[in-house]
Amino acid sequence: KQYTVELVSSGGFLRVWADPQRGGPSQVFATFFDRFGEPQPVGDPVLTIGSGAAARQETVRRLDTNRFVADVALPRGKVPVAVVARTPDGDHRLRADVTIEVPLR
Repeated sequence: KQYTVELVSSGGFLRVWADPQRGGPSQVFATFFDRFGEPQPVGDPVLTIGSGAAARQETVRRLDTNRFVADVALPRGKVPVAVVARTPDGDHRLRADVTIEVPLR
């Protein structure tokens, strides 16, 4: 399942998904789009899994100017994911929070 969130500050969108979407080793992908659905280049993002004191920053690899992936260990249940990046000119901070639902079995 893919989760798409509107980025209010830029009028664009962020799409996040896990592959595979199950507990254990997985990859979380993040792709930024502008308001027209075109790729939105961004600087290096920060991706965290979890919330509060349990949140952990993951190492992110760039796949393209707007696409990134992190190798993660997904817990089961509702998994909060936050992604923060800046536009290349540094003028806009882009942030989105999604909750990936990882099956309990």
